[in-house]
Amino acid sequence: MTLQRVLTPSIRNELFERDTSAAQGPPENLEIYKLLARAVAHITDAVLITEADLNYPGPRVVFINAAFEQLTGYTFEEIQRLSLRILQGPLTDQGILFQLRQALERGEEFTGQVITYRRDGTPYHVEWHSVPIRNQHHVITHFISVQRNISEQIYQTLLERDQREVMERLVESEPLDNILSSIVQMLEHQRPAMHATVQVLHRRRVVHRVAANIAPEYLEFLDTSCNALYQENQPPSTPCTAALALNTLMIVPDNTEPVQWKQWQAMALRSGIHSCWIIPVNIGNDVTMATVALYGPVAACPTTSDYRLLELAGHLLRLALERRYLHDQLREHELRDRLTKLPNRNAMLEHLERMIPGELSGLLTTVMVFDLDRFHEINSTIGYRKGDQLLKLIPQRLWQHLPAEAMLARLGSDEFGLILPHQRNVQDAVRLARRLIDALNEVFTVDDIRVFLSASAGISFAPHG
Repeated sequence: MTLQRVLTPSIRNELFERDTSAAQGPPENLEIYKLLARAVAHITDAVLITEADLNYPGPRVVFINAAFEQLTGYTFEEIQRLSLRILQGPLTDQGILFQLRQALERGEEFTGQVITYRRDGTPYHVEWHSVPIRNQHHVITHFISVQRNISEQIYQTLLERDQREVMERLVESEPLDNILSSIVQMLEHQRPAMHATVQVLHRRRVVHRVAANIAPEYLEFLDTSCNALYQENQPPSTPCTAALALNTLMIVPDNTEPVQWKQWQAMALRSGIHSCWIIPVNIGNDVTMATVALYGPVAACPTTSDYRLLELAGHLLRLALERRYLHDQLREHELRDRLTKLPNRNAMLEHLERMIPGELSGLLTTVMVFDLDRFHEINSTIGYRKGDQLLKLIPQRLWQHLPAEAMLARLGSDEFGLILPHQRNVQDAVRLARRLIDALNEVFTVDDIRVFLSASAGISFAPHG
C-alpha cells in the first residue's frame, strides 16, 4: 500500500509538488485544496498528517480523517492532547518504529507493519506508508501517513499456519502437551490481548494443562475447584467447573459485575482477569474431558468470529483427545491380558527394563513365574467357559497375599508372573513364594464345581541373579 494507490495524480501533485503558498493564490487553487481536503477526509484508509518535529512530545498531529478515528477510536482532540504514542503497547515493535523515525529524519518515505492499540485497548495489525511534505524551499514541514488495518489478513495467515502445525503434530503422534501448546499458541495469535488456557481432565482429575501468562495462584484455584466439584461433590465454584458440569459454553463478559462465583471473582480480579470465555470439550467416554478458555484483561463480549475461534480450538482439542484415547486403548490392548485384565508378558518385560537399572538401594528385586500344573486337562474337563472363570479367580487369590507395590501379570494360558521390588533377603521371597503356592493349592469353586489346582514356581533375584 502506498499513497500513490490512494491519492489521484492531480491531488498527489497538489499535495507534494506545488508550492504550499499557492493556497493563497487564485480561487481555482483554493478549490483544488478544498477538493483535496474532502478527498482525504473520505478515503477509507486512515490518513494522518503531523508536523515535522519528531521529538517528544511531537510529532504534533494537525489532521486525521474519519477513517483514522474509526480505526483507533480516538478523536482528533484526544490524539492532539495525548500524542500518537498512546497507540503503542506491549506488542508494538519498537524496532520498526525506530526504522520509521530514521527514514523520516533522512527525508525518505517508509513502509512498514506494526501492532498498535485502539482506544479500548485491543491490538490490531496496521500497515502504513509515510511520506515527508516539503515547502517551496524543499524544507520538510509535515509528514503524511496512510494506514490500513491488515489484521484480518494477518490473522488468517497465522490461523492457517497454526492449524497446519496442530494437524502435523497430531499425525506425528507428538506428546499431548505439544499439541495443547500449539492450540494455545493459535488462540493467542488470534486474540493477542487475551490469554489462553487448555486443560484436560482424566478420571475427574486435571492431568494436562497449558496456560500462557496466567498467574500460578489462579491455576491452583482452578485445581482446587475441580477437586471440589468431582471429589467432594460440591456445586461448581468457577466458570470453568460450571462449563464442565453443565457441558455448555460459559461467558463472563465483565467480571466487575455481580457473578455467582464470589471467591473466583475475587481471585480472577487479583489475577488481572476481567472477562472469560470457556468452552467444554468431551469425547463421549465420560472419562476424559477438557476446557478451552480465553481470559481478557478488560471486559469483552465475544463476537461471532470469537465463537468460531473457540469452536475451532475445541474441535482441534477433541481430535487430539480422541487420537490420544485411541492410542491409549491400543496401548491397553497391547499391554494387558483381555481375560484377567492383568498386565501381560510385554508389560512385565517393559516394567523390568524400567526398574532394574535403578535398583541401587541394596534391596532385592524378586521375579517369580508360576506355572499351573495340568491346567489344560482341567480346562478340558470343566469346559472352557468355566476354565476362564477359574483363571479370573487366580489373581484374586494371589492378591490376598501380595503387597501393594507388587506387579502381577499373566504371561500365557497357564503362566503368571510376579515382580516384587524392595525385598530384604532371599529367605523372605522364598517364604512368600511358598505361601502363594499354598494359596493356589486351596480349593476353588466355579459354578458349584470344586476345582483343585497345583502350581510350581521359579524365582530369580536382582542384583544377585
